[in-house]
Amino acid sequence: MSPRSTALCLSLLLLVLALPAHAGSVEVFQPLEQNLGPMQLRAKARQAAFVQAVNQAVLAILPARPGEAQQAKLQEYFQDRAQQYITGYQDVSAVQEPEGLRLTLNVEVNQTALRAVLNRCGAYATAGRPLAYDLRLLSPLTAEESRRLDDLAVMGGLERHAGVLPEFTLERGVGTLWKGTIRTTETQLSDVHPDPVGLWEKLWSRYFAGQSSVSAGSFTTLRVSGWFSPDGAAEFDRVLRDFGAVQDVQMLDMELATSGVAASWRFKVIDAEALEARLKEYLPSRGLTRTQSGG
Repeated sequence: MSPRSTALCLSLLLLVLALPAHAGSVEVFQPLEQNLGPMQLRAKARQAAFVQAVNQAVLAILPARPGEAQQAKLQEYFQDRAQQYITGYQDVSAVQEPEGLRLTLNVEVNQTALRAVLNRCGAYATAGRPLAYDLRLLSPLTAEESRRLDDLAVMGGLERHAGVLPEFTLERGVGTLWKGTIRTTETQLSDVHPDPVGLWEKLWSRYFAGQSSVSAGSFTTLRVSGWFSPDGAAEFDRVLRDFGAVQDVQMLDMELATSGVAASWRFKVIDAEALEARLKEYLPSRGLTRTQSGG
């Protein structure tokens, strides 16, 4: 490859990497509604596109497919919150059909913020592998409080079973405060809060943060070769950064040779099993080979 070709390839690579890393195309159909003008119809379709984009991003972040009930609760949770995770969008097409409007957008989603929510509630840790827990209620809850705790448990991938650990104990404390405790074989987490639902969220967030810190911390250097152009390496860079099983992704180098393109990355492994499954799915089907080492 000539120096001029090399410079051109590097320029193309930089251009690709400069594009929004978390943008995706979304198409929605919004049916006509009585007393809904064209602008309102388009705004409603756009909101539906935002919700769909966030739902797609959630599934892309999770290391495994959540169960139907968990996925439904995640979609329900983000239904009215999708707007806050949208960092930009671009209209692609808007086609007025007899029954409604078909809208296509390119939508950018803040996956860092989404990943934080999924980690806090437990969905990241439990997707495809629910966590059994025991719930001990030492003080009565209202019907609404019970419903909300049940929803959060399903969303977080928690399945209630008697006599198992972790055990979550909830009771009224001093004054208007509630006291909660999560007990495991290794540790015990306790806190207080005026709202039992807020207490649940607070304690399980601490629990899953602790679980992540135990399993995380392992760095891997990955070298992949076999691309025909830098565009392939740039696409893999995007896939790697979007994948929830790794964090702190850094591209170390890229080699352009007559035999093809190779590149190296260093990143922190959060879920080694999920990473291995994803690499086995992605690399061989594209004729790519890899070498991997710790450190």
